[in-house]
Amino acid sequence: MSRPEALIRRLPPCMQWSSDGEVRVVGRRIGLFHIVTASRERAKSPETIAEEFELAPELIAEVLAFAEEHKAEVGAYVADYQAELDRQYAAYKPSAAALRISGLVAERQAGESQPES
Repeated sequence: MSRPEALIRRLPPCMQWSSDGEVRVVGRRIGLFHIVTASRERAKSPETIAEEFELAPELIAEVLAFAEEHKAEVGAYVADYQAELDRQYAAYKPSAAALRISGLVAERQAGESQPES
């Protein structure tokens, strides 16, 4: 993911650019991407988002107001972030052990869902 200079220059005091390439709430690992997608794509209220992420409702309101005020920059950041997630998901190749565990879990779930005779 490229460094979104236009967005970084406009970040409010409650947000920061992290060295790993994410925009996050200062002092937390909660990212702008997660707050924005919870609001826009999952239609969660600011109060619900604040509760789920254990943040002050005022902070969530500030982040969402920033996102609304800078739609183009935030939209580009969210799209780039999602593209990177999609790329990583497509590139994922589970190990033989992970496949075996998945198979065992599926077997167990199938056995639990069948009625007892």
